[in-house]
Amino acid sequence: MNYQQIDSCFSKSLFPYVECVERDEREPDIYYGSKQYMCICIDKRFVNTRTIRLMRPYIQRENGNIIGYAWIDDDGNWIDNLWNPLHGVGYSDEFVTGWTDYCDDDEKYIEQYTKLFD
Repeated sequence: MNYQQIDSCFSKSLFPYVECVERDEREPDIYYGSKQYMCICIDKRFVNTRTIRLMRPYIQRENGNIIGYAWIDDDGNWIDNLWNPLHGVGYSDEFVTGWTDYCDDDEKYIEQYTKLFD
């Protein structure tokens, strides 16, 4: 299996911004989603490398408009979305390039994600 086949298993459709309704207490322009996704990430410093991470979407709004997209894990580590990155073009080396629903039920998880790579 090559990277194109793996990448094709992950959505590159519309960023799930509608889920981002949980307002950050310290940064009132930041909104988080509560649903976790399995995200495929690239790092432009390491060619031909992909990582898969569990992350939640988040956005920043300014005057009611969304100004960028990013993802955050349970430890507070963030990665910009490749398209419309929250922290701006040129700020980061790592990007989320696709995502798919995450299922935390072990049996369903194994079945669901084994199908991704068949």
